[in-house]
Amino acid sequence: MHRFIFFFSAILVLSCKKNNPPADTCKVSETTIPGTYLKTAVKYKASSSAAEEDWFSGLQECEKDDPYELKPGGTVVVGDGPTVCPGPPPPGTVTAWSLSADKKTLNLDAVYTILSFDCKTIVLQEKDSRVIGDIRTVTFVKQ
Repeated sequence: MHRFIFFFSAILVLSCKKNNPPADTCKVSETTIPGTYLKTAVKYKASSSAAEEDWFSGLQECEKDDPYELKPGGTVVVGDGPTVCPGPPPPGTVTAWSLSADKKTLNLDAVYTILSFDCKTIVLQEKDSRVIGDIRTVTFVKQ
């Protein structure tokens, strides 16, 4: 009887399939990157050994809600969210984005190393943004 229960349990366990998405669905590419993103975090370190600072909390509310629409083909439309900032750049400013051939860097408003991308959130890092040796990390979430 115990053998029968063990055998039946083994068949049941082995017959269950996991519903995992294919491993390649979130690879960085010109087809997975496009979408509308909001900046959700900006962190800064004056050097690799410096304490990390939260720069996002220091942004104006009108900067925090600006959407970045990365379109297929490499154009970006930076819009104004519900809270409009005075002054330039005007809403609807068009610029460009591109990926490096090895898909490890993204050229947006600076040249960023792609730290992670899961098809929803992209974490980017820029080095030497203000001074030699500093590190700025920016997180964008697809809407």
